[in-house]
Amino acid sequence: MPRVYCAVYGCFNSSITNPELSYFRLPADAERRSKWLHLISREDLTNKPPQCYTVCEAHFDDMDILAGTHRKKLKNNSLPSLCLPIIQKKDVQTETEAPKLVEKCIQTEDTPRLVYIKMLKDVTSLIFKHTVCSRSHLTPELVLRLITPSCPLWKAREEELPFKDPFWAFYWPGGQATARYILDNKIIMANRRVIDIGCGCGAGAIAAAKMKAEFVMANDVDEIATAASLINAELNEVSIQTSSENFIGTQCEGFDTVLIGDMFYDEEFANLLFDWLRSLSSGGKMVLIGDPGRHGLTEKRRKHLILLAKYDLPQVSCIENHGFMETSLWKLK
Repeated sequence: MPRVYCAVYGCFNSSITNPELSYFRLPADAERRSKWLHLISREDLTNKPPQCYTVCEAHFDDMDILAGTHRKKLKNNSLPSLCLPIIQKKDVQTETEAPKLVEKCIQTEDTPRLVYIKMLKDVTSLIFKHTVCSRSHLTPELVLRLITPSCPLWKAREEELPFKDPFWAFYWPGGQATARYILDNKIIMANRRVIDIGCGCGAGAIAAAKMKAEFVMANDVDEIATAASLINAELNEVSIQTSSENFIGTQCEGFDTVLIGDMFYDEEFANLLFDWLRSLSSGGKMVLIGDPGRHGLTEKRRKHLILLAKYDLPQVSCIENHGFMETSLWKLK
């Protein structure tokens, strides 16, 4: 088999490094090829021979792929929809204005745009490689790339993990309650400016964006979490912003809604967190807290909260979350 490389920016897959994957040539039909190139941010290949470039199966939904006898095939009119957005030249005036994850950006004659370099490509490739698209949770209308029991990393030892503390790769119960409530109560997010702090996989932010919030930011100090949130937002066809700045303790200026999920896991941190959230609420911001009953959300603290909803967790979520059977969403008074 000749050596082939995936043409998608942000992907390092090739027949050399990932021979187990299938690689699909760009369509011969000009109109379909144009759609592919737009989705993978490779319009610079418009006038190149299509037979020379491929897109690997990691960028197609499983529903788009037919398992053949000898090799996989695509269904008619399939599109490579699982691609990370590319930084546009107009969006970045200097190298330091690019996301922190990017060490530098490059621009060449063959690539008339700024693109993510190797570091982000590696992160994106690793996320695709070690996660699967899942709807087995409280919000099946959202598809999220997660580590599930079907993934090798589910049982991997710490030293075998390609990521440090991949909390973003699990859909925690507090986050599920937050997203479920938002999806069921569209009006609560209408025209809101929302920040999802400790966003993890980005589900709360994505739900808010789907429910027509005016502006949504997925925030996590783990930059891989923000990259995963962008991937998941693309999967769900919504636009969000991301930030790895630490907003805890700030006034969260520019936002009127704060989402917090699964962060009351430690008493000392819970003290700091709750006092700060109360100050935001006193200042007029809506604060929503998703939590399955962690010890940091004490009875004393719950007296300052209004219970908005309680949900039974799906069985797979109970397994993932060490025995939690239900989860709740609270609003600060």
